[in-house]
Amino acid sequence: HRWTQTHGFFLIMGGFQVYTPSDPAMPITLTLDDIGLYMDDHGIDISEKDILDRSKGNTLTKFLMLLQVTWFILQVAT
Repeated sequence: HRWTQTHGFFLIMGGFQVYTPSDPAMPITLTLDDIGLYMDDHGIDISEKDILDRSKGNTLTKFLMLLQVTWFILQVAT
């Protein structure tokens, strides 16, 4: 798959992790410096749709968060 801005944000947030045979219980989070080397050796095949599918926020939770932030700003302003 071609990399998109979504892939870049996912990488910066620490979304790509590698499990090593030496310690499978402790994954290594790939950083911007590591990703090029890892992709040369192994490759990463994940679509933008797969990344967006893992988003935990739905419309209701986003609305509630917006409501809470608005309430907080009003409280601070008064």
